[in-house]
Amino acid sequence: MAKETELKLALTSQGARDVQESCLLLGKPKSIELHSTYFDTPDHLLSKAGLSLRIRHSDGTRIQTLKGDGAASAGLFVRSEWERSIDDDRPMIDDTTPIPTLLGEKVREIGPIFEVHVHRKIWDIQDNETHIEVALDRGEVVAGDRREPICEIELELKAGVPSDLFAWARRIDAIAAAQLGVLSKAERGYRLRGAMARSFKAQPISLAIDDSAETAFQKIVAANVRQFRLNEALIGVQNTEALHQARVGLRRLGSALAIFKPVVIDADYPKIREEIRWLIGELGKARNIDVVASMAPANLLNQLEHARAIAYLDVIETLGSARTRTLLINLTEWVVSGEWLLNNETREKRQQAADVYARGVLRQLRKKLKKSGNLSACDDEQRHEVRKTAKKLRFASEFFASLFDSKDTRRRHKRFLGALEKLQDKLGALNDFAMMPSVLEQVGLGNYTQSTAFLSTSEKAQLLIAATDAYDDLVDAKRFWK
Repeated sequence: MAKETELKLALTSQGARDVQESCLLLGKPKSIELHSTYFDTPDHLLSKAGLSLRIRHSDGTRIQTLKGDGAASAGLFVRSEWERSIDDDRPMIDDTTPIPTLLGEKVREIGPIFEVHVHRKIWDIQDNETHIEVALDRGEVVAGDRREPICEIELELKAGVPSDLFAWARRIDAIAAAQLGVLSKAERGYRLRGAMARSFKAQPISLAIDDSAETAFQKIVAANVRQFRLNEALIGVQNTEALHQARVGLRRLGSALAIFKPVVIDADYPKIREEIRWLIGELGKARNIDVVASMAPANLLNQLEHARAIAYLDVIETLGSARTRTLLINLTEWVVSGEWLLNNETREKRQQAADVYARGVLRQLRKKLKKSGNLSACDDEQRHEVRKTAKKLRFASEFFASLFDSKDTRRRHKRFLGALEKLQDKLGALNDFAMMPSVLEQVGLGNYTQSTAFLSTSEKAQLLIAATDAYDDLVDAKRFWK
């Protein structure tokens, strides 16, 4: 079993041509035709276990490869890999891999599920102690009658440090806009086998009980960057849910930075957090119009649709900007090799067991929320602060859920999270109505704020009662992190 470290960058076809025609990659590349067949059971048991099994044909040879997801940080993949030569197109499954133990009798059900066809060009880059393999892949994934093009560069670190990969990523991005890739070719194939998603919600994060706070932070950031990037690719034609989920991914990312500040604080931390807040704000302009449009009277919808179309064009421009691409590359590099990992002042916190750190965070956030007191006595701004604390507590509860995995704690977690979601929903509705006048003002419809009652006094009173009840339920809910 070997370890591989790769950084994946997605390019347009024109971007790939620009990179090849530049002076960046010198020398004649090695060209290879790669034809891979991926295997799994009909119910995708290998994929569900975080494994991908393929047989690749190249230059008259067949190589069987089994990969484990391991730890992935945005476009940076660090995976376990089992590889061997085989004689035919049937997988060879034996005890040198975890498959027999995992599947038992279901090993017999393994069969082909999709194919990947790629023309690969490889450059071997060596500079002093740095050795990087640069592979440009162009081709397609084929699953039944569905196809998806592939155009990406993989930088594999053979010798050196992760920062070497990011230096090369920036050189490539300077020539052709390069986005961090978060999908492996196997994941693309599995997506084609299923229903085409319009958005991606946050997925459970798998933290191990022996993880440190440092490792937990890296895994959590990886998951949130992934959620953002998956939804970012779907925003194009006013996909309101994809925009919302992309922004959720960024907000979860911002909360992770705040929650782990004692662990990760260094000279780069303020800039990273500032840039994430900037991007949240840029997406928020369109998201706020979406929210207002969902609640506004019919006579405002035409004007709001025009403002929304402009806002979405601005979002697409922002997401494609050098500033956004740089943010994601800088963030990913900082998470895996930043100065915070060498900070002696935070070493004790970094090395603290993840479950111990989690208990401290959850206890502190719950205590802060309990101090909020009577919601009915708060003004809109104060309730908004309560909402932000509740959201941070919810994200933390989701981040750390896998660390508290007994039957009893799972039951408590479900109830605790349900109470949090209910409180967030009610406070969110109050906040949406409170922000409507300012949003209309920003899009040139401020004159409607005086003539249109968005929320009657009685409706607001009912929402406040519901929010207060949800708050009381949350305060009474048993902690799941005992």
